[in-house]
Amino acid sequence: MHQTDASIIERTKVQSDVLVVNQCSVDKQDSFEFYNTKSELCRANVFYTTERGLSRSRNMAIKNATGDICLICDDDEILDNNYVEIITSAFEEYPEVDVLTFMVNSPQKKSYPTKTKKVGYIGAMKTASWQIAFRRQSIVDKNIRFDEKMGSGTGNGCGEENKFLFDCLKKGLKIRYIPCLI
Repeated sequence: MHQTDASIIERTKVQSDVLVVNQCSVDKQDSFEFYNTKSELCRANVFYTTERGLSRSRNMAIKNATGDICLICDDDEILDNNYVEIITSAFEEYPEVDVLTFMVNSPQKKSYPTKTKKVGYIGAMKTASWQIAFRRQSIVDKNIRFDEKMGSGTGNGCGEENKFLFDCLKKGLKIRYIPCLI
């Protein structure tokens, strides 16, 4: 919230095209190109919005995303330099899977399984939003959205990512966990 510029892209080590939703005091959009650390040209779209709520921001991002594969990140994530290759390879290895979850370094020192596995309802309850990557078209085709009555900014607590994954499972999407750090 209230970012004054797009430095979040460099700070979080984004290496790909990116869409940022910044909850602030204006409504506008900015687009620009940047070079990642591998000297590859990437595109950034930044949506500045007066709307509030984590789930609203995530839904806005899904609606405006153009990529085939989307990764959810918060403003405090630091991405691995090879996250693009790791995520892309995993989706190529599992073409039937709609949603993949990964390992992410976090201050909470979360413990992760060491083997690839199918994610069901119990696994979905143990997943944080910043572990989730998905095929955008699968989410759009099934009309899956983050519940805007849940999550930061609603006063109703968290768990919006768990409900999102539950909705994916209820609508027949396949979810798999990959023990790779992104």
